[in-house]
Amino acid sequence: MSDLTSFKGIYCSGFLVPDPKSLTALCLMFESLRIPNNIEFVQEFSKRYRFRSPGKYVGYGKITVRELDEESGEEREGDPFNDLNPEEKETATDYLFRAARWLMLYSELMPEILETELFQEGVPLEVKLIRRGISGEKNLYQVSTKPLLLRGGDETTFEKLVGNGYVPVVTSIRPPSLVYSSLDRPSATQLAALLAMKSIEIVLPSVNAVQPELILEARDRLSDLLPQFWGAMLRLSKELRSRIDDGMDNIQLLRECQDLVDTDVRPALVELQRKMEMEKGNWFYRILSPVQKGIKLMIGNPLLTQQQLLINALLLGTEATMAAADHMRSIEALQGQSGLTYLLDLVETFE
Repeated sequence: MSDLTSFKGIYCSGFLVPDPKSLTALCLMFESLRIPNNIEFVQEFSKRYRFRSPGKYVGYGKITVRELDEESGEEREGDPFNDLNPEEKETATDYLFRAARWLMLYSELMPEILETELFQEGVPLEVKLIRRGISGEKNLYQVSTKPLLLRGGDETTFEKLVGNGYVPVVTSIRPPSLVYSSLDRPSATQLAALLAMKSIEIVLPSVNAVQPELILEARDRLSDLLPQFWGAMLRLSKELRSRIDDGMDNIQLLRECQDLVDTDVRPALVELQRKMEMEKGNWFYRILSPVQKGIKLMIGNPLLTQQQLLINALLLGTEATMAAADHMRSIEALQGQSGLTYLLDLVETFE
């Protein structure tokens, strides 16, 4: 892909993506997703949060930390969690084991999709040939796990990645001391990424843990449509920008994003799919088309009360409100963009 159509993300919420649906959406949106390497995140996390249920490795695992002396190049024993109390240290240990287990689970996506410097050469497994088979025998390999390589004191990598076009992606938790200041005023690309995630989630509502090989297959099949999909989300981000203000927190932003997807993307998607199914000269479609326009707002907002439905039905039946007409035009414009076919093909891939 060229620089204009290459979309890369940097994950700003730690060493793992805890929600499998969000991970699926991220892998289907971005050409690659960078998992940052910064031990300060674990320190901050351990001071602020506790796991509801301890991991099975707590109390059993041992973490050996070695620091590299930049002047001599020699390694020495170190403890980056020295200033944590015993409970915080246990949380830090638990987090690192959970992260290592998560990275191992999705190792098939590394390093092509999931980029990280947490492991040497960007992959968690090391494969060595032990014996080469002869006369049709299979080769014998030894597979071992690599240690996590954590870094500290690096305050420039994140800013450099953002400067090189990486899109910051924030989920539920973010380390205050490590996040680039621009996250407080989301860019158009960040808003588009948020819209894209929510749009993918509406077409994959039942997805839990998707197998890595299925993610790889979907990316391969739909790679040509991805730039068009991003184009549609970037245009839609202008509407989302008009809905938010500087004092809006992350929860409010997510609500506005979800509402925009429900009221614009979902109806446009329903109509586009319907057109694709009936575009082969079905005369009955032309009769029903005006009716379909009248129910688009209802499709996008299933939480309307009976009274609101009646009021909206009256408004839609007259020319009493320009807002409703403008909204319908925005849906028509979005539905006319080929980027949404990415979502339709995504459904077929995962069926």
